[in-house]
Amino acid sequence: MKIWLVEISDFLPKIDGDNRLYRAGMLGKALVESGHEVFW
Repeated sequence: MKIWLVEISDFLPKIDGDNRLYRAGMLGKALVESGHEVFW
């Protein structure tokens, strides 16, 4: 499933590197690990 995440105060994994993920980032990571395609 393709999922779009829109969050103004979260770090972007590909741009901000190893910063601690906030809620949207953790959700996106869990969705990718479950086989979904996530767009930021």
